[in-house]
Amino acid sequence: MALNGISGLSTKQLKQNAKLSAAATKRSADGRPSTLDTSLLPSVYTNNTVTTQSHPSGLAQGRPWTIGPPPPSYSVAPRASSINEGTGLGTVFDITTTNVVDGTTLYYTVTGNVTGADFASGSLPSGSFTINSDAGTVSFDLKADALTEGSENYALQIRTGSVTGTVVATSNTVTINDTSLTPTYAFGTIPTSIDEGSAGTFNVTTTNVSNGTTLYWTVATNSGDFGTTSGSFTITSNAGSFTVTPTADSTTEGSETFTVALRTVSTSGTVVATTGTVTINDTSTFTPLANPVELATNSDFTNGTTGWTAGGGFGTYSYTSSNQVALYNGELYFTFQLRTVSQTMDVSSVIANTASFTATVNIRHQEKGGAATYTQVDTYTFTVVFKNSSGATVTTKTTGLSNAPQNATDVDLTLNRSEIPATFGTITSAVVSVSGIDSGYWNGNHGPIVKYITLTAS
Repeated sequence: MALNGISGLSTKQLKQNAKLSAAATKRSADGRPSTLDTSLLPSVYTNNTVTTQSHPSGLAQGRPWTIGPPPPSYSVAPRASSINEGTGLGTVFDITTTNVVDGTTLYYTVTGNVTGADFASGSLPSGSFTINSDAGTVSFDLKADALTEGSENYALQIRTGSVTGTVVATSNTVTINDTSLTPTYAFGTIPTSIDEGSAGTFNVTTTNVSNGTTLYWTVATNSGDFGTTSGSFTITSNAGSFTVTPTADSTTEGSETFTVALRTVSTSGTVVATTGTVTINDTSTFTPLANPVELATNSDFTNGTTGWTAGGGFGTYSYTSSNQVALYNGELYFTFQLRTVSQTMDVSSVIANTASFTATVNIRHQEKGGAATYTQVDTYTFTVVFKNSSGATVTTKTTGLSNAPQNATDVDLTLNRSEIPATFGTITSAVVSVSGIDSGYWNGNHGPIVKYITLTAS
């Protein structure tokens, strides 16, 4: 019977080659990889012609195979199957090999349910080491991360070529025992109330927080009452403190409250504790004005428009163009296009002692031809814009849009100190304005008419 079909081959050369190929496959399967050297064959065939070859070794065992070096082997084992996090020399791994030349560089990486935060280096360990006498070691430190997270596991992989090369051995799993304690944060003694302009001390207590750790605080509510709304301090022996100072303003506004938040990492970090409410005692006082002070430079328009401006300027009663406000007998007549008269008044000299500002406009509507029946429709807006020294608006008071009254009427806009307690004292000027428009072609005898505008501090 033919052996694997070899005896049925047509020439002795083909039969010899087939037998050698089968022998090579068998040697490899037996763990005896070797290389065929045809020069060691006692005879070779060309077709059916035989050629005898002599060799000094004669028919020694192993001809015609050249045996190569035995293959290398690798193993890695941890010296401990479990270890506490933060241990000085975290883990030591022993690597043993066979048939590896001294001085050979091997590489290692880590695998498992761990991250760089679990290691002292801050990253997953990887690197290289050298084999000598078929042995090598790898070691690295574990980090005590102060995070209660449970046990974790990892293993060391040995690689050839590079840290991304072929994995040739993997250690048994090493368990990292979680010895961390989650830190806690709380406010200790804090003030129940603080006088504005005075510093209040806030004490913080912690557990499991390292000496020298920086924590942060922020004013969590009513931060507008503070010049400084955040800061930092250091924990020593699980304790620390900081001060908070409400702004000493000049506004009598009554008591206010605030809270403070404790944060980690930064002033925008995670809030880990918050105080209860702390009262700000209002220590501001002011002496009310003995008598009202009228601040308008023109309390009426009998003597002209000094201090006032108008879009298009001021005309006379007989002026029929549409681009001016007419001045006649001490009154301002608005054209049929929307016009505005305004004046900016300095109030800085009285602001410290003023309880309120009252702006007044005396306004009426005149019918065409002096008719007694109210048939024409006109509108006006009376506005006071209070500003600070930078020109920014603090607050605005306005009537909104309304028909001018049939008869001359005083319309008041009052700003009380209690309406804007935090910023009242910053007001330095008031811009008083009246905008008006009549309902048809202006000829000087109908539309909104203003007699005077005043601003009074009381």
